Amino acid sequence: GGQVVSVAGRVSRFMGEWSSKYYSPALREVGVWEVAVIGVWIVLGAVTLQTPLLAPLAYFQFLRMRYALSAPTRAAFRRVRVFVDRLLTPPTAHSAVPAVVADAYIKVRDTLVRMGSMITDPAAHQQQR
Repeated sequence: GGQVVSVAGRVSRFMGEWSSKYYSPALREVGVWEVAVIGVWIVLGAVTLQTPLLAPLAYFQFLRMRYALSAPTRAAFRRVRVFVDRLLTPPTAHSAVPAVVADAYIKVRDTLVRMGSMITDPAAHQQQR
């Protein structure tokens, strides 16, 4: 005979399949939004006095903790870096991007990379001193 599957069993199987299919891609996109979009939005809000001036500091502290504790957040930082590198750094940058913009971006990017490495491997940073 055929197997009788309970409603709970079917729901459980559906939830497992749905989670496997959509959870990881959704988490990847949320990570990119956390890294690239929300931070810029909060900084612009603070500059235009639409959000409290301390909001960017609080948000970047949140991101720092997420970076330390979450592999998907670290992957999101990498995805954003690759995307922005292609836009702003030679040889893939558009010719309309001024060298001063590319240089400023590279300095900020390298500073953030150093900060990230201090978060994920503080012992290595102590040895470099």
